[in-house]
Amino acid sequence: MITLKIKTMWTVIISNLIVGNSVLYFGGTSSFEGVPNYPLMVGLSAACVGIYFLFFRFSDYRNFSRLKLFLCSVLCCICIVFFGNFLGLLISQPLGEVLDSWPAAIFMGMLGNAIVFPLSLLIGILNFGIITYYKKSNKR
Repeated sequence: MITLKIKTMWTVIISNLIVGNSVLYFGGTSSFEGVPNYPLMVGLSAACVGIYFLFFRFSDYRNFSRLKLFLCSVLCCICIVFFGNFLGLLISQPLGEVLDSWPAAIFMGMLGNAIVFPLSLLIGILNFGIITYYKKSNKR
């Protein structure tokens, strides 16, 4: 039996993967190189699945206020960008090189958040809407 919590989690994850990977793919194909950044797509996708799994597994989001749920939705997107950039770097570079320059890796994650903050905000609003919709349907 699929619970409402699992249905909500997979709806959020799939919508995030579709929107995020579409932006990366079409942004990459229209760039100077004309090639999407596949390691970044894999890193962000893995971070998305992991962070939302942890969020839905360990949080009591059904009892959150609207403000707290909105802030958590946006914060999850920010964490996904930060950890996804780091995972993408680990995929594309040798581990020793990444560990030698870990301050640069942290800076890349922070810079990535600054660059795509409007997108993180939009996806956070989408997630907030999805979770709110499923919360309301649970009360009926």
